[in-house]
Amino acid sequence: YQESLLEADKLKEELLEYNRMHYAKFIFFYYNALYMNYAKIDMNRAIEALDSLEREMKKLRNAYYEQFILLNKSTLLFELNRFDEAIRMLARLYINDSYQKASDSFKLKINTAELIMQWESGDMGVFKKRLKQVRKTFEISLSKKENIYDKIFLDIIEEMSKEGWEKNHKLIKKAKQFISTLEKNEAEDTGLLNYARWLKSKFSII
Repeated sequence: YQESLLEADKLKEELLEYNRMHYAKFIFFYYNALYMNYAKIDMNRAIEALDSLEREMKKLRNAYYEQFILLNKSTLLFELNRFDEAIRMLARLYINDSYQKASDSFKLKINTAELIMQWESGDMGVFKKRLKQVRKTFEISLSKKENIYDKIFLDIIEEMSKEGWEKNHKLIKKAKQFISTLEKNEAEDTGLLNYARWLKSKFSII
């Protein structure tokens, strides 16, 4: 990662050459390199890189870049247990042009990630309200085979919003079977947040 960061610094130096001729075209790749490396070794610095990228991208008014920033900042904030901030990033994303034009399957995964964040925030009232909205909005998508993992996950997390879920043996069995299925088909666990990893963190001590 450190070697990769050094290469990113070289890219930045080159972008400042020739009167910054290629700066606007390639500055995204510099900050993307910072984000990708720091996300592995220093999440706070990864967020700082995204903040800097956001300031740069405001000049370009590019909805795709904004989506990239908001999605990745949200997941980093989630990993740092800053759940309310992570949710606010997704709230901003929902009015982004690129999000509006995205497929329903992609939107479903983002909304499901928000539900995980809402669950972690501890406000079950808000969680249940959002879950109801998500089920209604994505009713057709949830009936499709391609979104079967999202559907099963929503069923599980809904049960986890009920009192005493930790002792619900039927739920525990279902969750563990689901985790096993996802781990066997790792490439298909394509949620914004990794469903299997999150569920394991909740059921591993049971």
